Amino acid sequence: MVTSRPRSRSGLFEIILIGWPSLRIEIQTLPNTKLSSNERASLGYYTRAALVATAKGQWVAIWRSKIGRKLRTPVRFRWTLVFPPGMRRLDTDGCADVLKPCVDAMVTAEIIPNDSPVYVVEQAYRSERGKAPMTVLEIWESPAPSRPGPGRKSKGEGIHTP
Repeated sequence: MVTSRPRSRSGLFEIILIGWPSLRIEIQTLPNTKLSSNERASLGYYTRAALVATAKGQWVAIWRSKIGRKLRTPVRFRWTLVFPPGMRRLDTDGCADVLKPCVDAMVTAEIIPNDSPVYVVEQAYRSERGKAPMTVLEIWESPAPSRPGPGRKSKGEGIHTP
């Protein structure tokens, strides 16, 4: 469940995810920051495509080792990029740009079926300062489907066709 509340007098709102995430994954690296919209403009098409392909391949391996199973969709992601001192932080638009290959890699690794809004209903991005570079992903999965209890019949059970 997602709710919002006023954050300050200026009328800005803060998204609050209710409950604990299903998964919290900490990876001791950052995505390639050259893929942000600010940096990407100076790259040629083929250079950019090569960077995306390389990043996607690296993240496929990371997701297979860290998650290793299909997620129950739809999902919500909250990404936090931690930048060490001396490294320029990204704004939220830049975070979205550099994390797109990471989400695409989840599709390639068959962690989620697709990255469309049907399967990934929300993504939130934050950029923070820290001692070491790190990518933190918190995932809220859909609840597990309920099973019929003892003595109950599921849909279609007990119906016979000649």
